[in-house]
Amino acid sequence: MSIPYTAWSDGALQGNIPVNDSMQAFAALGQANVETTTNTPPTTVLGDVMKMWLIGTSPTGVWAGRANQLALCTAANVWRYFIPGTNAWIIWDKTALNVLRWNGSSWVVFAALSTPASQIDGLRLVYVGPNALTLESGSAYVQSLARRVDVPSAIAKSSLSLSASSWYHAYLFESAGVADYELSTTAPASAYNGVARSKTGDQSRRYLGSVKTLASGGIAQFIQTGNYIGYLGNINTAPFFVLIGGTATTRTTIDFSGVVPVTSTIANACAQNIDPANKVVMATPDLATLTDTVNQLVVPPSWTSLLPAAFQLSSARSLDYRYLSAPSGSFYLAVNGYWYER
Repeated sequence: MSIPYTAWSDGALQGNIPVNDSMQAFAALGQANVETTTNTPPTTVLGDVMKMWLIGTSPTGVWAGRANQLALCTAANVWRYFIPGTNAWIIWDKTALNVLRWNGSSWVVFAALSTPASQIDGLRLVYVGPNALTLESGSAYVQSLARRVDVPSAIAKSSLSLSASSWYHAYLFESAGVADYELSTTAPASAYNGVARSKTGDQSRRYLGSVKTLASGGIAQFIQTGNYIGYLGNINTAPFFVLIGGTATTRTTIDFSGVVPVTSTIANACAQNIDPANKVVMATPDLATLTDTVNQLVVPPSWTSLLPAAFQLSSARSLDYRYLSAPSGSFYLAVNGYWYER
């Protein structure tokens, strides 16, 4: 350890000096936390006394040559340094919101005590109106920052000017230490950890969810519960009616991408088969054959689902269907909502 130990010998003058020296070290390192990690010594004032910084790997100024050491402010622009000892040293980075561990040669994130890279809590999207959206409080890990960003209170956005019939994706980010979110037509990238995603081409934006605009340019009314988005408007109209009057007897694809975002492969939908004699069989394109005995879903003749059911979609958000023989009626499918990953 680099905490000094100096014995107070019998009869020593000013014995308080070594004692105060050791107590200062214990006060700093007993519950070690640093303001941030930096290579540049900050300008400090009296109010910064007993604050500590972690010196980076390429320090400058009076910190030159002290890479990876802890710098304790003892007076305005006056520093006391601690050299990490064994790999048992652990500190808390107040800016990065991570626990760091000295591994003998460098400081590394102590994963067991730090924010998981896929962490997200709260941050529910709330429909306020066709051109207004609110993000509720919560927190989420942001990939480029390698730490959690907290949203202490709801963030409301109004008077939004959005393009018609488009997907907008909500992303959390931090600007000058303040949490915010944006709506973008740029889709999220592939998951970087578990199902957590960042914006394509920008790891400083953490994906939260998606909203769909209608032909009017307004956001389709919805409610979010966990990772489920339920549409609240009239689903018996476009774009929610993904199939109207289908009569195909050969395998035909139904496209759900207009009402199910790229982060979802499970739709909640109501099906209606108004043919009195023929059943409809359904499957994703992953199932090579679509017959009476090889399928994922069967919709019986004269069937109307009073409650929506979950439909497994392909990665392209599609589902194939066909009648087993020429129908005298037709098939309808309307989407009520979807489950998605974030």
